[in-house]
Amino acid sequence: MTENYQVLEEILATFFCCVLKILALALKNADGSR
Repeated sequence: MTENYQVLEEILATFFCCVLKILALALKNADGSR
C-alpha cells in the first residue's frame, strides 16, 4: 500500500507542477495583452 501511495504522490507532484506552469503562462499572457 505504501508503494501505491508513493506513486500517487509522484503523479500529484507532476500534475501540480504542470498546473503551476500553466498558471504562470496565463499570468504572463494577461500581463502582455494589457
